[in-house]
Amino acid sequence: MKQSKLGIDNMPKQYSGHDLKHAIASVRRGHLSMSKAAKEFCIPRTTLHDHVNNPDLRTKTGPPKQLSEEDTQAFVNFSMYCAAQHLPLSRERARCFILDIVKRSGNLNT
Repeated sequence: MKQSKLGIDNMPKQYSGHDLKHAIASVRRGHLSMSKAAKEFCIPRTTLHDHVNNPDLRTKTGPPKQLSEEDTQAFVNFSMYCAAQHLPLSRERARCFILDIVKRSGNLNT
């Protein structure tokens, strides 16, 4: 991990989305100050500040979903079938199945 003058940067988060929602609600209702809520819920103060002041801020990182719910369920069913047949579902086999789904849907951004 990258070391800064003040400590370690890019630390993995140690709080849940549930904690973040409760901390935001506590601050907005006036029950806790920003600093006290950050300490109580173990959330970085700047992270809490950003989410309180920008309610549209995404809490989930990563690329947007490319599979529909139907395609996701098809993959789950395929995985369960492989497990029931005692067939190992390798990373490569899963990748090929998902690429096939993406190609059939016409979403070739991968």
